[in-house]
Amino acid sequence: MNFLNRWVKRRWQVLLLLILVVIVLGRNLNPTSHTMFLFHDQTQAARVAEYKVAINNGQIPPKIAPHLSFNLGYPIFTYYAPAAYQITHALGLAGFSIPGTIQLSFLLVIIVGFVGIYLFLTRYFSAFSSLTGAIFYVTTLYLPLSIFVRGNLAEAWLIGLLPWGFYAVLPVKKLESITLALKVIVLILLLTSHNALSLFALLYLGIFLLTTRASKTQWLILGLGILGSMYFYLPFIDKNSLIWAREIALKTNFNDHFLCINQLWSGLWGFGGSAPGCIADGMSFKLGKLQLLLLILVPVSIVLRGYYKKKKDILFFHGETIFFVVVTIIFLFLTTSWSKIIWNTNTILPLMQYPWRFLAFTCIGFAWCASYCMELIPKIYAKVLGTILIALLLIFNGKYFYGQYVLKSQYTNDFLSAEYINTKVAYLVPEYLPKTVNYDYWRSFEPTSETSILPVFSQPVEVTAGKYEILQNKPFKKLVKVQPQPQLIINVHYLPNWVISVNGIKFIPKKLEIDSLGRPFLPITKPSIVAISYTQTSIETIGLICLALSLGGAILLPYSIYAKRKRN
Repeated sequence: MNFLNRWVKRRWQVLLLLILVVIVLGRNLNPTSHTMFLFHDQTQAARVAEYKVAINNGQIPPKIAPHLSFNLGYPIFTYYAPAAYQITHALGLAGFSIPGTIQLSFLLVIIVGFVGIYLFLTRYFSAFSSLTGAIFYVTTLYLPLSIFVRGNLAEAWLIGLLPWGFYAVLPVKKLESITLALKVIVLILLLTSHNALSLFALLYLGIFLLTTRASKTQWLILGLGILGSMYFYLPFIDKNSLIWAREIALKTNFNDHFLCINQLWSGLWGFGGSAPGCIADGMSFKLGKLQLLLLILVPVSIVLRGYYKKKKDILFFHGETIFFVVVTIIFLFLTTSWSKIIWNTNTILPLMQYPWRFLAFTCIGFAWCASYCMELIPKIYAKVLGTILIALLLIFNGKYFYGQYVLKSQYTNDFLSAEYINTKVAYLVPEYLPKTVNYDYWRSFEPTSETSILPVFSQPVEVTAGKYEILQNKPFKKLVKVQPQPQLIINVHYLPNWVISVNGIKFIPKKLEIDSLGRPFLPITKPSIVAISYTQTSIETIGLICLALSLGGAILLPYSIYAKRKRN
């Protein structure tokens, strides 16, 4: 109890500000409220629901959303970074409805981001300066844009986890198993939070370690995080050619979505989409005036300090500051039309689709600049100015943490009904459609106002003659007893993971034995038992081994280092 009292006395400012952040920024993210907000990504609720279905049916980690695309199984979890859904599913175990769980997940993003950036900044700055920086981080307006306008769980969690990634690779005085394991878990979550942005987060961390002359141990920690993330990336790389992702992604012309410099400073807050040019956008990309002002002020102060002091002061004392300022400016530059030549001569950047996604990385630069500026001011004035800045940010930037609201019952009816999940969700994320499916033919089934009857394949197979008996019909394991018939159709979008056997003999369909919906078919010449199951491929197994080795290495490494030191 005494320890708790001492801890509260030392950290009362952190606790007070955290409470204010939850009240002000999270006031519209109450999981127990009767309302839910609408956002661009209308598939999030269905994804969370299907993730739960997959886990409840023993598919760990989930790979297939079984009810999407007319119950034929949609491999969205094979190709979409899973960390946000892992965290959200864990929160759902508290018993909240799916809309409430999504709200709680977004609220936790804000809390995690605030605490993470505070801990990271305290390694360089005073507690109060770090608190000021933490408020700058969570009030950067790209965060409410990601939550209340776009509703992007993956991108929001990348923002929440990014400062923890930097904190994880910082040097530690004493390396302990539990500490190292937590660092590696944080890095794995960060590196699997978003398909594209996580790779740039890895690049960001790598350059940070290079510029700070990191130790071998720091690089080893990052390496263990990369190794652990292979449970997702190995299957993703191996099977990426099996879906329409690249073709669909390249249909979005990134040249239509560059920002003009004035959009970073101001703009009407809206809930529409990104449109070509700088005027027609239905949503605002402004980041916050105080954030941008400090980003300009810091380089000026460094130059002035370097002019009136020794050059050594610039090169060493301000090394990390120069790093974060330069990288933040580069990310801002990549969002503007000035960077077109870079995008048009690069093969990787176009897969990002929207240049403004790089705004997710600017929050940490703004937070660093705020803490750095507070350190330049005498303490007595810094606390007064910092308190004023914190109040201004919570009041003026906090007003953007709201959405367009509907009752949760209406939200559930619109986005979690069986009809919506079966027939509509997959068309909102068509890039994950297997290439065994004829894309244009599949598109012909897309629901419209004129559509009356849509195919929903509730049975494991379609028979063309004779009787059949369903012995088992679970999402990932089906067993059917059938009589002889010229053609038996298996109701799945075929991928190599689907193992089909007839009387114990494995059937691997050829291209001509798959119909336009990607369903395998075969003749049955005698009474047979047909088994259909979804299994792990060897690459997926190797990925899980990498995850186990990563966590095992994190636990055993401190003992190895200790034993080596003892021998020496």
